[in-house]
Amino acid sequence: MNHLDANELLNDKQHGFRAKRSCETQLILTLDDFASAIDKCLQTDIAILDFTKAFDSVAHQRLFVKLRYYGINGIIIIIIIIIYHSLFTESITCHIG
Repeated sequence: MNHLDANELLNDKQHGFRAKRSCETQLILTLDDFASAIDKCLQTDIAILDFTKAFDSVAHQRLFVKLRYYGINGIIIIIIIIIYHSLFTESITCHIG
């Protein structure tokens, strides 16, 4: 973690396992974003994904097939696949849209 923090390799919005940041602090910031959007009468969409240990115990291609079967496709499945690849490779570059 020191290397990641010292070299600013993590997004500032990353919480959960960083010093002085937690799932609770992430929730507070998220709720503040929602409240701000509501105050401005803006549409707010949210997708919550929990990948905790998920990729350690499932057949990955099978998971992607099932996600598509359940209607998760298009840009969402691409993002999930990118997240998967970023967890198991040193680096990935992707340009969407």
